[in-house]
Amino acid sequence: MTRTDPLDAFKAWLSENGASFPSLSFKASRSGCESRGRGLFTTNRITLEEGKSIATVPAKLVINTSLVVRIAKYGRTTPAKKLAQCVDGLRKGGLSAEGAAWERVCLLVFLLWGWVYSEPLREETGRERDSGEIVEEDPALSIDFWLPYVRILPDIDGLDTPVFWSGSPALSLLKGMELDDAVRAKKLKLTREYSELLPHLSILDNAKGRITLERFMWADGVFWSRVLSFGSALEGTDTTTSDDYHLVPLVDFCNHSFDQHIGWHISESASCRVELRAVDMAVGDVAADTELFISYGQKPNSELLFIHGFVVPENPFETLIVPAPFIEGSNVPFEPDGDEESEERELSEEAEIEREERKMQKIGAQIAIKDKLQFLSLLGLRRVIDISRPPMSGNVDEDEQGEIEVDMNDPTKGLLTDDGLLAMYVSVLTAEDGFGRTDAGGPRDNPEYNLGGHKIFPLTKETFSTLVQALPHYEVIRLRVFAVLLDMINFRLYELSGEYTQGRATRTAPLKEGDVITTEDMRMNKVEVFREGQYDLLVAAFGLLQTLQERWAEFDVVQEYLTAIQAGSDDE
Repeated sequence: MTRTDPLDAFKAWLSENGASFPSLSFKASRSGCESRGRGLFTTNRITLEEGKSIATVPAKLVINTSLVVRIAKYGRTTPAKKLAQCVDGLRKGGLSAEGAAWERVCLLVFLLWGWVYSEPLREETGRERDSGEIVEEDPALSIDFWLPYVRILPDIDGLDTPVFWSGSPALSLLKGMELDDAVRAKKLKLTREYSELLPHLSILDNAKGRITLERFMWADGVFWSRVLSFGSALEGTDTTTSDDYHLVPLVDFCNHSFDQHIGWHISESASCRVELRAVDMAVGDVAADTELFISYGQKPNSELLFIHGFVVPENPFETLIVPAPFIEGSNVPFEPDGDEESEERELSEEAEIEREERKMQKIGAQIAIKDKLQFLSLLGLRRVIDISRPPMSGNVDEDEQGEIEVDMNDPTKGLLTDDGLLAMYVSVLTAEDGFGRTDAGGPRDNPEYNLGGHKIFPLTKETFSTLVQALPHYEVIRLRVFAVLLDMINFRLYELSGEYTQGRATRTAPLKEGDVITTEDMRMNKVEVFREGQYDLLVAAFGLLQTLQERWAEFDVVQEYLTAIQAGSDDE
């Protein structure tokens, strides 16, 4: 028996069920030497017009939690009943049947359900066709209806995110970076989740053991790389749905580019179909055999690599995510560990006093950091800082006399987000600035904080920001922010390049057409592009912060503050 090509079957399935995509087809896509899987291409010359649909997908082909629950509730075939057992078990097992976590699990279950009953596995196990046993009044309640879509999804070897790189030398090049932390945390989370869900997932497979951890990771990878969130897109439309996460066949073929041609939209029709329309900057004629791109958003390479498995050279939206560098952590005195012999040795009275002072300083720093963490939480701030690439046209401007011109409202030129700047204020403020918790020992659920002699009330970002800017030594606080970030960035540069003074770490030769390229070559190349983007961001940030630090040190208020601090130190 001749098997129909999965892509041809998929296109026929789309057309038979109301999808429209004239002048479009699906072909293998490449970026240089790297495969991007299949993409959406023009079959002939077309004209992109603003607001005009070039493809539509009806609501009946959109996969979401409501569909999964409907199949489980009303489906009469054996696969549908197994799906129902699985979903019911998840609910009874304590998983909340609402919210984003539930929606994700439902779509993972759908993907694994479809994989179990896909054509190659059916032939392998000799399973009889359920459609021959029972014919559903609604075809969408049958697994057979969805198989044309499931069969064109990439398999495990088609997902090349770092989560699947176990044992790869490329993964070792991420050590010490936030992406490495994210990969390890993701794998631990998936391993724990798989263990918890397996008793229910195994129902889909008759407990044959084919839904392995790797297959569960595959479902998660497919989900995150293809899912669309309808939440914001539905605002202002008459369409209502309780679901946010959706898999949309056809649309999920579209690859990413910051210079996109098209974007996806939800039509205002009752069918809630998804449309592909031209974006403003792409309106005009497009030649045949042109790949049409959508944008996945202004995402840094860390996110693109982590979720989708690719990077964009010279990504203008590159960011670095670092923990807030609390100043207390750098002020804690170093205390070497002692061995048993030194512990037993009698300390002099002076040394013992110094040791107790260090111990009290350490305890004080830990308490201050704990209070700061709670303060960040109360303001709705994360304990991480997003550092973005400064403008490439130069870090600062100069006037006709060569003096540095600084935008006092945004001296970092977008290096930090508004929330990141507030988190940095929290990081560098101390009790000497009048900052801290004023109800020590009071209720942890309703603490009080002061700044500069004023109670921070209400506890909002706006109140906190206003009080920081009202401090008489506000420019000193900003200088501290620049200095702490500069030290942290300098250390990151050293870590990334091996030795900062020697400049950029040596890259391997770039891949080019005609090379014999292995999977490991591609991974190494992606990691090097990612590291290079991080390095360039850090160098630009270092230059900007160094300039700002020098400029701020010249301010009269800073000079006066530093002089007063020095005088107080001398008096002691």
